[in-house]
Amino acid sequence: MKQATVIFTKLTLDSTIPCRHSKGAAGYDLYCNEDIKLQPSDHISVSTGIKCEIPSHLFGLVLGRSGVSSKNGVEIIGYIKNNEEIKIEITNCSNMLFETSKNTRIAQLVFLKRKNLEFATEHMNMIDLE
Repeated sequence: MKQATVIFTKLTLDSTIPCRHSKGAAGYDLYCNEDIKLQPSDHISVSTGIKCEIPSHLFGLVLGRSGVSSKNGVEIIGYIKNNEEIKIEITNCSNMLFETSKNTRIAQLVFLKRKNLEFATEHMNMIDLE
């Protein structure tokens, strides 16, 4: 099987390239590129300082690291636009301040194979009940 190549580019000198924390891990750890202080119920878009080029047959999902989410009451998701900075979206669902420092592993990047699907629409006969 041919190996796909994903190209990561550092946008700042002190950003951290994603890596697998353990050999069998499915995700690549993402590090926040800034200190975070997030009040209860607040939302923030966090910089990673990294962009990536993904082959067209793949797409990437940014998911929270389970320990960060469950221990702190935060929801973490993210988005990747090809060749643009990877952003991590954090919502504080707890009633306590969420704080973390720059270069903390906060999310993970998982790559999946893209499936192109076709959708068909079926129209049902509507019955007028009036």
